[in-house]
Amino acid sequence: MAFEPGPAYVLGADALPALFQALLDSGHTVVAPTARDGVIALAAIGRQDRVFLDGAYAEPAYAERRRDALLVVAQCTEAHGTCFCASMGTGPRATAGFDLALTELLGGGRREILAEVGSERGAALLAGVPKRAAAEPRATGSG
Repeated sequence: MAFEPGPAYVLGADALPALFQALLDSGHTVVAPTARDGVIALAAIGRQDRVFLDGAYAEPAYAERRRDALLVVAQCTEAHGTCFCASMGTGPRATAGFDLALTELLGGGRREILAEVGSERGAALLAGVPKRAAAEPRATGSG
C-alpha cells in the first residue's frame, strides 16, 4: 500500500534544533535542495529514478543510494513568471517524491516553518519534534 501524503504541521523557530537533530540521527543520507531550486531538483530526481530504478538502464548502486536518501525539500511560497519552476511546471510546491517539504512562514512578526509529511520516514522524523497541526490542509497541484 502506497503512503498517502500526510498531515502538515507548523514548527516554531524553537523547534528547528530538534528537527535538525532528528535529521542527523535518522541514519539516512539527507538530500535537502534549497528553496531556490528545491522543487526543480526534486523533479529531476524523479526523472533519474525512472531511468536508473525502473528503466532499461537500472543501476544497482544508484538504487542503494536512493533507498538511503531522505528527501527534505525547501519550497517557495510563490512562483514568478521568470522562475524556472514555473516554466517547467514543477513548482513552487512539491506534490510528491519527498519525505518532508518545508516552507518558511513569515509575516505579522512570526517566524515559523510549515512541515508537510510526504512519507512514513518523514512522519517518523517529526515524531519527536515540537509542532502543532496546521490549520489548512495540504495544498496539491503545481504552480
